[in-house]
Amino acid sequence: MLPLGNGGIMANEKEVGQVNGKLYLEYLKFKDEMLRTTHEEIFANCYRIDIILNLYNIMLELTAKLPEAVLRNLEGQEGMLDYLYHGWIKTPDSTYQELSNFVESRLPYLTGQCKTG
Repeated sequence: MLPLGNGGIMANEKEVGQVNGKLYLEYLKFKDEMLRTTHEEIFANCYRIDIILNLYNIMLELTAKLPEAVLRNLEGQEGMLDYLYHGWIKTPDSTYQELSNFVESRLPYLTGQCKTG
C-alpha cells in the first residue's frame, strides 16, 4: 500500500489538479464511448460503468492524500481507470454470496413465517 498523507513531500493543488484532470478526461472518454453504443450494449456494460465511476471517485479522493512523487508518476500513466478496472474484475467477489445470505435470511418474511422485517 502507498503511504497516504505521511510519506514524502505532500503534493500541491496544481499536481493534484493535473492528475485529477487526467482522470476526468479518461472518465469522459469512457462515458462518451458508452453513450455511443446501443441500449443493449449499455445494459450489458452496467457493471463496468458502475465500477469505472466508483474507481474514478475513489481516485479523486486519494489524489489529495498522495505524496508528490506518487502523483508525478501517475501524471505519466495512461489508462489508469481501465487498468484498475481490469485488475478489479480479477479480484474474487463476495457480493453474490452476501446477497444470497440476505435473501435466505428474508425468506421467512416473504413467506409469512415472520411478521416483521
